[in-house]
Amino acid sequence: MRLPIVLALVSSSLSGVAWSQCPQNSGGTTLCVPLDTTFTVVPMPPSSPSDPCQRNDDRSGNLMLNGWNFDFYGTNWNSIFVNNNGNVSFGQAFSTFSASGFPVNGFPMVAPFWADVDTRGVTNGAGTVWYRQWSLQGGQSVNRLVVTWDHVGYFSGQTDKLNTFQVILTDGNDPLIGLGNNVCFCYDDMQWTTGSASGGQNGFGGTPATVGANLGDGVTFFQVGRFDHAGTDYDGPGGNPDGVSFLDNAQFCFSTTSAGTNTAPIFLTPVTTHNVILGQVLNFGAEAIGPETGETVTLTADLSQLLASSVTSMLTPGNPAIATFVYRPTATSELGPHTVALTATDNGTPQRMTTINIVITVDQGGIDLTPPVTTLTNRIARIEAVSRDTGGANTGLASITLGANSTNLVLYVPPFAQGAPQVTWAVGRLDSLQPGSGTVEVADRAMNMATETISLAPAGDCNGNGIPDAMDIANFTSFDWNGNGIPDECEQLGVVYCSPQLHNSTGLPSGLIVSGSNRVADNAVVLTALNVPPSSFGTFLVSPTQGFLNGPASGFSSGNLCLSQQALGIYRQQITVSSAAGVMSIPINLNTVPLVTGPTVILPGTTLNFQGFYRDNNATIRSNLTDAVQVTFY
Repeated sequence: MRLPIVLALVSSSLSGVAWSQCPQNSGGTTLCVPLDTTFTVVPMPPSSPSDPCQRNDDRSGNLMLNGWNFDFYGTNWNSIFVNNNGNVSFGQAFSTFSASGFPVNGFPMVAPFWADVDTRGVTNGAGTVWYRQWSLQGGQSVNRLVVTWDHVGYFSGQTDKLNTFQVILTDGNDPLIGLGNNVCFCYDDMQWTTGSASGGQNGFGGTPATVGANLGDGVTFFQVGRFDHAGTDYDGPGGNPDGVSFLDNAQFCFSTTSAGTNTAPIFLTPVTTHNVILGQVLNFGAEAIGPETGETVTLTADLSQLLASSVTSMLTPGNPAIATFVYRPTATSELGPHTVALTATDNGTPQRMTTINIVITVDQGGIDLTPPVTTLTNRIARIEAVSRDTGGANTGLASITLGANSTNLVLYVPPFAQGAPQVTWAVGRLDSLQPGSGTVEVADRAMNMATETISLAPAGDCNGNGIPDAMDIANFTSFDWNGNGIPDECEQLGVVYCSPQLHNSTGLPSGLIVSGSNRVADNAVVLTALNVPPSSFGTFLVSPTQGFLNGPASGFSSGNLCLSQQALGIYRQQITVSSAAGVMSIPINLNTVPLVTGPTVILPGTTLNFQGFYRDNNATIRSNLTDAVQVTFY
């Protein structure tokens, strides 16, 4: 029967066996320092005296540091003990194979994976424990010790599952693990958690393995977590035991240079470089923990180098704290590298923070040679169009502008984000009394250009029906209710509906013209009711939604209400009187439209419905309405 504690046999006299004398496992491509022929076996008393690879169970080896000291929570050590059971200790060896959660008294150690490692098995590519020290690298002085548990099995001599992990110790000045850090844990493929003497079955269950650092005073510690089963689940350093595959390919670098104080948060294997093609979506993020149990970590992100309209973020505090970002660059100005600074702050005493920089490089990707496509709709006195871009990776419109040769035209384009695949726009007259012609230029993000030739009716034929305007009016093929010599349809900004309206006391229906400009920035809109009984009081109604109320049947009016009653606004402050010619007209202010919710500022893209309301003193029911007009503002 195996005893719970086995005294370690420590040997500092045995030199490390050369790489070539033992199985040359790669150690895994994701380790911070890949194994090579410069590594040697950690000198531990082997279970078999004839084994040059120092295979053993529960034993330890003492290594002297090459003229430098390792700061472990304020105490400097010039030597360490490498314990076969997945940890290094200070002052004495430890053979304890069933791990404890941190903090715990009497076990000063740095533990990349404290569990019951057994290197006696020699099948299935099982390996051993290697080390190497550096004093120079690339001509620069460094103080670094790397210990690697290479494809190691578990008690008792089991090799059906193997773990590969590594610890790096430095003096805090090694750029390999980040200046200021003096410990780093690195992992390749992790397949087991527990030996059979610790209650495990087939490598899982029983006493969990522990990852962290422990001063041994029962107070000061660092813990990534404890692991006792397969899978990738993880709920923080003080939660339930986690899945060992969470450690696969992970790296945790931190500092143990401050005794008895709060340890700064660490990021859990963040990916700090990303590439994304312009127009495509990049999902990235990171997790950070406060390694003391019970802490809460808060994340903040500096996204100033990313276009605000291109990125969304979610920062969730906790332990771990989680940051997720969705980035879709669409503007050519976003090409190149950008840095996102992500800071994790804990609530320990004293409060500590850690910042990492995530670099995102936006590439052009494939060349887009497909120009946008525009579909024109000819309408009276105005042209409307829908432009689309179908250029593959670079799909998205960047600009819509009038060509330099355009005359007497105005372009109405609703706000759209660069990269929008479809935009609706319109061209109308700058001066609706004059003809105009020219071009509209539509460009996409890849700077492909489509040019649309546009033309409005020739002078004297504003509705383009081939009949001079004066003849249109004289023959009643067009109407000129306000008597200004312009066919009414050439002045109308919107779409007429509920027409014709019921007759008033003049024997004719009344109509409404919305004239001026439907560009919000112009703020130049006039409402004109035509064919109103002379000297009649009236005003105008407005609503964002249409409706219908049968006026005569309801007793409301001699005409029909064509706006929603629930959303009805009234220009109460602009009551007017119709002229002798039966014209009633007011200018309106788009910054104070009297909607039912209160005075409202109209924004581009808003649609409003208008209708005129007036008294009819000669009618049995003493009021009537014009037809209605729907206008979309740009």
